Amino acid sequence: MITAENYHIETTHISKSGLDKINNSPAHYYHHYLNPRRHIIDDNEQTPEQFLGQVFHCALLEPHLFTKRYLVLKQKIDRRTREGRELWFKYMKAAKGKELVKQDIYEKAMWMIKSVRRNPIAAQLFQSGVAEEIHTGIDPTTGVACKIRTDWRTPDNIIVDLKSALDASCVLN
Repeated sequence: MITAENYHIETTHISKSGLDKINNSPAHYYHHYLNPRRHIIDDNEQTPEQFLGQVFHCALLEPHLFTKRYLVLKQKIDRRTREGRELWFKYMKAAKGKELVKQDIYEKAMWMIKSVRRNPIAAQLFQSGVAEEIHTGIDPTTGVACKIRTDWRTPDNIIVDLKSALDASCVLN
């Protein structure tokens, strides 16, 4: 069974991300999903922007899980000082496996959620629905087992793919 916890490591089904890796090259897919040493040589470190998107995603779509996954730092900590390192250690101990979120990242995520809720179309889409549903199936043409994890599905079966961006302005050519 595919769960939220094993979705990204489960390899009996292929996702859109897996197809993107294959489109780049089969070697890219192998390295990312099948190579037994992939966890040792993982080159997919998360950028600060991706972390912000992850925090935003959880806070908007699964707010009931936010405090289980994250601990927000209520103050700036200078880890170059002894006091800062001690305070950091206390936060790390209190986190108990949760990811630490700096206050400015948390505030940006909350601002982004307010922005979504101010948009009439987005506000209606996110009024009610189901987050993070996993669906599987067999492609009838190829016979390949496929999987998808939808960000959001409304009661009317509208699938919403939530994205965050540093700049959402229109680019004109």
